[in-house]
Amino acid sequence: MIEYYGFTTENKEEENRVEYWFKSKAELVYYVCFDATHAYLEDFDPYPHLSQFGYVLGFFPTVDVFEKSRDPMIGATIATIVADFMSKFPKIIVLYQCETSDGLQRNRKIRFGNWYHEYGKDSGVVRKGIDIAEKKTDGTVKMHYLGYFAFCSDEDKCDIDTEFEMFAKEKVASEKAPDMAKAV
Repeated sequence: MIEYYGFTTENKEEENRVEYWFKSKAELVYYVCFDATHAYLEDFDPYPHLSQFGYVLGFFPTVDVFEKSRDPMIGATIATIVADFMSKFPKIIVLYQCETSDGLQRNRKIRFGNWYHEYGKDSGVVRKGIDIAEKKTDGTVKMHYLGYFAFCSDEDKCDIDTEFEMFAKEKVASEKAPDMAKAV
């Protein structure tokens, strides 16, 4: 049994959002949110699985601080929250993009992978990630790391993979991809 922080849930139907809140041992308050894709982003029409079954994951501390303790219960709590949210649906896709504003997106990608392998690998949840290099006008390269977690059939997984890869490449190439998740 994993140890995690207790959390509360708030369903904001008018915003097509579900929020989970928890407090770490350092007294930092975090929230994890799930926004329905059709309410979060426009132009999901070419992506029927993402549009019908998709949610966008975000999670943030309520203050902009870096918790130096690397509290392992934060990851366990977020994994538990994602599992709790996904368990409410027979078929669901939870999309994420590692925030790029501070250049730490690779660290976030690694953290998501570690959490999945530690807490979700044997849960029946499928995980897929994609790395996209964006060449900037000044010649530098900015990496984007996007992914999803899903409950789906093997048949649907192929369609979801195709949709997700097309969506990720299109959104990054058009610079319309929002930073959908921030792993602290």
